Amino acid sequence: MKYSKLGAWVLTVMACFQAISTSHAQPSPPNIQPKPLVLLISLDGFKPSYLSQQITPHLYRLAQQGAQAQGLISAFPSLTFPNHLTLVTGQTPDHHGIVNNTMTDAATSQRFSLGSREAVENPFWWQEARPIWVSLRQQGKIASTLFWPGSEATIQGLTPNDWLRYNHDMSHEDRLQTLMGWLARRRISDPILQRSIFRMWTRRDTAQVQTAKPSNWPPKRSISPWVCCWRL
Repeated sequence: MKYSKLGAWVLTVMACFQAISTSHAQPSPPNIQPKPLVLLISLDGFKPSYLSQQITPHLYRLAQQGAQAQGLISAFPSLTFPNHLTLVTGQTPDHHGIVNNTMTDAATSQRFSLGSREAVENPFWWQEARPIWVSLRQQGKIASTLFWPGSEATIQGLTPNDWLRYNHDMSHEDRLQTLMGWLARRRISDPILQRSIFRMWTRRDTAQVQTAKPSNWPPKRSISPWVCCWRL
């Protein structure tokens, strides 16, 4: 089977952070294993060939230390909002309802656009799906999102425990500090974890990409990290 090119390169960090994320948490009762922390990080617009030791060394090293998929078959259409909602619901766009970045509801004539603050926060568009943060909240667990599509709206009466309105001008460093602040508040904090995310997130790898100048660089739009994190 031939894999399509990735519109968004997604990195999931799970077991490799289990010991780190639980080492500073409150002690667990005897014979009960601490639950791992899951980080789902999307780099929207990241071409698969950008992941290399020469171009993005920190991302490459993180992938080599964990597990890396051969590829991803994107949902149709291969656009930002439909696919990011598919990732956190397990449903294809024709089932979760976000079928395009821009669309009009035939019954009500309401218009959706990813650039419209009113639209992205309107629960009307999001009720056909149940993202993972909604499932977690319903189970009494903790979920945080940083700019993940759909997380700015109340879905089935719930939002993530931590979330922010999308701000394109928010620096990578400020995004990182926000995420680490959320983890610290949940008693998940470790210098190794901070360094791992910092090196991956900041512009160090971006500088390498610009120096190496791979094919089709620079991308048509900026590469912007979005995050979901939760306890299993």
